[in-house]
Amino acid sequence: MTSASHITLLLQVDNDLLLEQVCVDAKLDAGQWRLPIADAADELIAPSAVFCGVDLNIAAGLTAWLEPRGLSTSDIQSCGALGHHKSPPWHPARQATTLVHALLAHRPQPINGDVWRWASATDWLHAWQHDALLLNPFTQLLLDAQLTERTVAWEHTSMEQALSDLRVLPVRSRTLPPATHTNAFMLGDQTSGSPTVLVDPSPADERAFEDLLERLATQYIDALFLTHHHPDHHQQAPRLAQHFNCPILCSADTRERIPARFGSDYWSDIEVRTVGDGASITTWKNQPVHAHAVPGHDAGQLALMPEGRQWMIVGDLIQGVGTVVIAEPEGDMAAYFRTLQWVIDQNPGVIIPSHGQAMGTTFRIAETLRHRKQREEQVLTLHREGHAAPEMVEMIYANVDKRLWGLARMNIDCHLKKLRDEGRV
Repeated sequence: MTSASHITLLLQVDNDLLLEQVCVDAKLDAGQWRLPIADAADELIAPSAVFCGVDLNIAAGLTAWLEPRGLSTSDIQSCGALGHHKSPPWHPARQATTLVHALLAHRPQPINGDVWRWASATDWLHAWQHDALLLNPFTQLLLDAQLTERTVAWEHTSMEQALSDLRVLPVRSRTLPPATHTNAFMLGDQTSGSPTVLVDPSPADERAFEDLLERLATQYIDALFLTHHHPDHHQQAPRLAQHFNCPILCSADTRERIPARFGSDYWSDIEVRTVGDGASITTWKNQPVHAHAVPGHDAGQLALMPEGRQWMIVGDLIQGVGTVVIAEPEGDMAAYFRTLQWVIDQNPGVIIPSHGQAMGTTFRIAETLRHRKQREEQVLTLHREGHAAPEMVEMIYANVDKRLWGLARMNIDCHLKKLRDEGRV
């Protein structure tokens, strides 16, 4: 996607700006509030004084967005391009966009299920800071720039906050493709004296390690928290704990599995504190943030959620990039089903995975459970037809890269184990 084909619209009427809420089933920015997006038109618009300095295909794209919503060129009081912007390297979908500011005489009318609101930049940021509004990080930077006149450098941001006071630092890690980064999180009310906790730092190599330290140069870290024992969630964690002179917090299962898998001296010279289901880890907006057991992908996996349930960091329970593998011995499909349903019942406002973006509502959790149940029925049918697991992989994943078939086989094996344990096969 090039900057010439993708337009971000900063639409203003009086002092108010328009933001749209993305559908929760969208692949990108699901449930987030953001500035509207349009495509540049292939046909050029006729030159007009109002579009002075604006590429005509960009002007045509703006007009094409406005016209179905009841406005025309005559309703544009002024228009200007505010530069080209690229997403950071760790963004799940590398984007380039042209930012266009248009001052309108009237408000356009929503169509086709548009969900949007008008408010001043001040009011939008107030809602983000105080009402747990899920705000697209690029939009948040632009709103802040409207008030502070700062230059927006989206491509070079070191962290983002889709929710205020919940800082996300995607770190390049040795994770499974198509993901390339693991989200590290910084939690803790900085003004209340609660501990600042860094969740799942896992730099892939020396360069990623130094980059993470540079991003944390002005931060004081009181503890590291590991959601589970898989290496893309704790690589170089002992080294980071030594650097910050802080303990590592994790479940008892994670504490046992890591040295068993990665060496008996893994925890040498490190203080490791075991935390269990319901333990208070820190605070967010003066609310306790509790750890919650979420087994299935990994027996010892812990999620984090504030008391008000505004959000939940779910680790690898689901992914915004790629898919979750359930593999023995730590994976358990029956536990995974129960955990997904438990999260749905808790109904946190925002789901935050370890790979990919924050997502509004539990829609993606519910869709994952629905999909896994369908896959289970597919596996059951094929088993009853006499097909063995290797054949199931070829039949179910025929259109998937064969390099991923080994991971797919692990999922099928766990489905079969669940079916056997339930007496269905």
